[in-house]
Amino acid sequence: MASSRSLLAFLFIILISTVLFAGTTGKIAGIVKDKNTGEPLIGVNITVEGTNLGASSDIDGSFIILNIPPGDYTLVAQYIGYATVRLENVDVDIDLTTQVEFQMQ
Repeated sequence: MASSRSLLAFLFIILISTVLFAGTTGKIAGIVKDKNTGEPLIGVNITVEGTNLGASSDIDGSFIILNIPPGDYTLVAQYIGYATVRLENVDVDIDLTTQVEFQMQ
């Protein structure tokens, strides 16, 4: 009887830990390039419209925005000397990375 209680307790703990560690957000990763040259752009500000989430592109033009609740979003890329670019209907799912690419001119 004691061993069956121990087994049930163990299974309950496993079940609870699985639920606690299940993800509730997704992320967006991407790259920003010059539309004419194809060169990566450094320091572009990418924001998730309607939130306080965003990132800046690195030396390779890459960026990652973490902890985004699931849903459809509009991304906005802004860079001095370039026109602002909007990507609409970007779908974010739990525990997945949505890949995007900005072409700026």
